[in-house]
Amino acid sequence: MKRKSRWVPIAAVLAVLITGCGREVPMTTDPAAALPGAVHITGVSIEAAHITEVSIEAAPQEESSETDGKVETIEEPEPDAEPAAEPAAIEQTTARQGTGDAELDQLCDNILNGIVNDDMGEREKAYAVYTWVTNHITYRGNSAIGDWVAGAKTALTRRSGNCYAFYSASRALLTRLGFENIEVQEYTGGHYWNMVKVDGSWWHFDATTGWGAERFLWTSDQILNYSYTSEQTGVTIIYEWDPAGYPQTP
Repeated sequence: MKRKSRWVPIAAVLAVLITGCGREVPMTTDPAAALPGAVHITGVSIEAAHITEVSIEAAPQEESSETDGKVETIEEPEPDAEPAAEPAAIEQTTARQGTGDAELDQLCDNILNGIVNDDMGEREKAYAVYTWVTNHITYRGNSAIGDWVAGAKTALTRRSGNCYAFYSASRALLTRLGFENIEVQEYTGGHYWNMVKVDGSWWHFDATTGWGAERFLWTSDQILNYSYTSEQTGVTIIYEWDPAGYPQTP
């Protein structure tokens, strides 16, 4: 069978071999020696002044991207790993009693979670509340009197107020911990504090600062017999209070 020839200008073929369709590429006639991106010539038959057959194979090459004149191999990304499981929420082991206001409950929990734990007894928990209130609320300005829930939210966010702010903040925190507690007021209406039931007994709990001694879990006799004279103002402070109608203390 006679081989069919096709006349192709030799210059054009050589240009393809040399330029590799628009870019310079190496050439080899040895398939084993072909580098990525090389043109492998598998057969060339030249008769007289024309080429009768040319077979060209491009050697396999890796996909790459050129950055700043450098060739970087692009690797296929591995499948995404499964996302890590979210850590389980820490359950609150001590049941909290509601104050009747969800916002106030959250304000209390933000504080209580950092100052009490299940290993503490009632007295320790009550004292943790007492010290937090005296250390974090400043006696300054006037607080609205009559709504202890509103007073507690104001005190726990602004961290300041008068004796009603100290009383209401203490009431909210003690209530949230499950302590039975009540409001105590001087008969003159000039001062407010708490009474709280701890380990089965009622005690006075006055966290208002600026009144001298620490009045934590005091008896009624201690309250009635207490007086304090301010060095700054010279004013003597006493409790003008009638114990009638209030729980008895030890």
